[in-house]
Amino acid sequence: MGVNKLSKSILRLTGTNSLDVNKENPIRVLQVDDEVGFQKTTKQILEMHGQFQVDSASSVKEALEEIREKKFDVIVSDYQMPVKDGLEFLKELRDNGNNTPFILFTGKGREEVAIEALNLGADRYFNKIGKPETVYGELIHGIIHVVKSKQGDARQMYFNKVLQACSDVNQFLLKEKKLEINELIKGVCKRLTATKGYQKAWIVLIDKENKLDICEFSGVSNKEFNSVAKKMNDGNFPVCSKIALENPGAHLIKDPLSVCSKCSLSKISGDQRAFTIQLQYRGNIYGFLTVYVPNSNVYEEKSPILTEISGDISFFIYTRELEEKKAQKTWALGERVKELRCLYGISKLIENQNISEEEILKGTNDLLSPAWQYPEVTCSRIIVGNKEFRTKTFKETPWKQSSEIIIYGKKAGVVEVYYLEEKPSSVEGPFLEEERHLIDAVAERLGRALEQKKAEKELMESERKYSSLFKNMLEGFAYCKIILDKKNKPIDFIYLDINDAFEKITGLNRENVLGKKVSEAIPGTIENHPELFEAYGRVALTGKKEHFDIHFKHLDIWLHISVYSPKKGYFVAVFENITERKRIEDELRQSEKKFFQFFENAPEYLYMISPEGKILDINNSALRT
Repeated sequence: MGVNKLSKSILRLTGTNSLDVNKENPIRVLQVDDEVGFQKTTKQILEMHGQFQVDSASSVKEALEEIREKKFDVIVSDYQMPVKDGLEFLKELRDNGNNTPFILFTGKGREEVAIEALNLGADRYFNKIGKPETVYGELIHGIIHVVKSKQGDARQMYFNKVLQACSDVNQFLLKEKKLEINELIKGVCKRLTATKGYQKAWIVLIDKENKLDICEFSGVSNKEFNSVAKKMNDGNFPVCSKIALENPGAHLIKDPLSVCSKCSLSKISGDQRAFTIQLQYRGNIYGFLTVYVPNSNVYEEKSPILTEISGDISFFIYTRELEEKKAQKTWALGERVKELRCLYGISKLIENQNISEEEILKGTNDLLSPAWQYPEVTCSRIIVGNKEFRTKTFKETPWKQSSEIIIYGKKAGVVEVYYLEEKPSSVEGPFLEEERHLIDAVAERLGRALEQKKAEKELMESERKYSSLFKNMLEGFAYCKIILDKKNKPIDFIYLDINDAFEKITGLNRENVLGKKVSEAIPGTIENHPELFEAYGRVALTGKKEHFDIHFKHLDIWLHISVYSPKKGYFVAVFENITERKRIEDELRQSEKKFFQFFENAPEYLYMISPEGKILDINNSALRT
């Protein structure tokens, strides 16, 4: 029977659909046989089947050279060959760790050969002798069976490695979560490739502006990866990364060399395929993960495992961000508490009426260092006028923050804070924005406190002078509040304050007057002197000053009273005792009256003449002449 007919007959016997072999990835067979004719026939029959790609060798030596150059799914070897036979060939392969499925295909059908072959690790033993359709049919089925069995074992081994990598990554993230993020990502990459489930792995994290933030890798040399990292740092991300960043889920790059032709990593991909997947959690895209696997291990089942790994990484980054935000808020809260303690301490100093300006300034300076971000290396100084207050460790350095103390609109001093050593740069050199607000608030409060102290000092001096004047003035003084009825008509007034002269002039004691109504302190005043009461009411309600003389009947004294209102409803009465003046005036009037009676009624001629000689008046006797 011809080879073509034989092949067709075998195809009918074996079928094609039942074998479940991917024609795009045919089974790679190495046939080793010293009989060239048989070798060619076997090759032709297998390849016409459409499931196989056959390479041939005529000796063990040739076969070993082929194996060094190529990778095969199965080896089909004759038993009896020159120099080395099939069993020696099998033993050498297994001794060197080569576990490629091995089928002994020979015309020597001795049972002991088959047993030895199986003991050495052969997967199948087939006899060449027999009906060709049967022989080659069994060979084809045998090849497919051992290859798929081997692939199944390899797949299970592969999944075990990938699952172990997934577990290792998860445990690593849980155990080493306090490491810096770049060290963690580097550790993840190493664990992805450590089990050899993934041949290469690299992870890229991006910032909020989608620019490269962190890039770590494993299974790739620095030289191979640096060029890719440099391009990403310049904003030129490879095709696989764009696919991942723009589309959720795992994506298989079947042909990295053509899809990512501009990426240097594609040139070392060999027979490996790339999977790339977005790192995202709750809508936050953190970057992407790319792994390389042998082409033989590319299955649809791969995606869930990779999704699990990317999910663990993404969740970790998410929780790390939450922890960092929480830590930042906790730290910031601690800084604000320090600042509030400083301001509270200054407020307590300022509120204490029994301490001096110097004590306020010194106490404030002592409160500054603990309120700054790095209190252990902070010193401070406050200067006001010619006074200076320093911390014990004070030293001028380049790392300075200051704020002027303003009193009555003019610079009166300065608050200065220094770091004794260099610290990380922030908003204002090494200083925080909040520390700028704090030092300005301290300077402003000191300015107000010193203004207040100065004002209090001036007020005390003024009050001292006023008190002395108030106490020693000769005029009586009464500060009173007018009392109105429902129609806003004055009906009484209360004495709020009086001076010593009031007591001397009126003869009334302070204890019997202060806080009392005039109707209680001096009964009958309103009834006996309605004009006085009306005058007080007018001044208190209109604010217009008045002054007048009045004979105070109850006390039998004459008073000259000046009345003014400091604010509506109140009045101040300043008065002096003019009783003596009134007596003298009255006596003078009586004397003048007597003189004029004598002048008018004298019998003699009388004239009044000015010093200048001018006649001012004449009496009746002179008029009658």
